Amino acid sequence: MRSSSFGIIPDIAKKIEKDVLLDIFRRICLVRYFELEVIKAVKEKYITNFVYLSSGEETIPAAMSLVIPKFMIFAQHRCHAAYLSFGGNPEKLRDELLGLPSGTSGGRAGSNCIQCHENNITMFGHHGLIGENVPQAVGAALGSGKPVVTFFGDGAAEEDYIY
Repeated sequence: MRSSSFGIIPDIAKKIEKDVLLDIFRRICLVRYFELEVIKAVKEKYITNFVYLSSGEETIPAAMSLVIPKFMIFAQHRCHAAYLSFGGNPEKLRDELLGLPSGTSGGRAGSNCIQCHENNITMFGHHGLIGENVPQAVGAALGSGKPVVTFFGDGAAEEDYIY
């Protein structure tokens, strides 16, 4: 049953230590300010390929990265927040968006396929079908025995393979 109080924890912000809240806020700011610079680079034509921003979606990956830092990550096309929040290198992400060989995927994947398998991050990129990261995450979890987290939006939730 749903109710107006379902899932609500009264005064939750007061129950979380201030240093944890500050760390979440720092990660949120890292993503937001990184993407503000990406917007400038797109407007100035430094970045000419498609860019999928995660502006407005920073909070969940920022908080989750503190709770489950070693999980395998399966993100959709708006994956900058997940990559940066879980400790991804901003310079490598920048280089990927610019199409440089020093990018996360050698400058070949672009914004929507960010992958990383270094520095304690195991992140798999999006491959084009909305919601496809969910069955891939399930398969990876079952095959490896390792925990996974997947980030997806409302469009993915209505795809057949989510159910």
